[in-house]
Amino acid sequence: MTGWTGGKPVLIPPPEVWGSDDNNVVDYWSQRSFFTVRQGKIVYAALIDAEISKCILNEMVNEAKVRTYFHSWGAMPLMEGNKATGVVFESKSGRQAIMAKVVIDSTGTGPLTVHRGRV
Repeated sequence: MTGWTGGKPVLIPPPEVWGSDDNNVVDYWSQRSFFTVRQGKIVYAALIDAEISKCILNEMVNEAKVRTYFHSWGAMPLMEGNKATGVVFESKSGRQAIMAKVVIDSTGTGPLTVHRGRV
């Protein structure tokens, strides 16, 4: 379940499991959320450790079979008409192109959009 806290999305256990002591539910949420388990029950309290969060989120992305490329910079999109079909990017390995069904520019600044229509 995704909720909103302070304008930012967070993964939270749904209210119906708060207080649950079901082992499967407790195990799931203790590994997949920034919320804690106390005395074998799910509680609504946020504790965030950036390093642990990074590892958990990376595991979740891998479970979803999303291929990620760290320390890579998008150079330009590969287009078919108005649809992005891949990205040319730079990394320590050099320049590479990756074709994809879905292309997501998750930089926050959208540098690949400046190339739209120019490829």
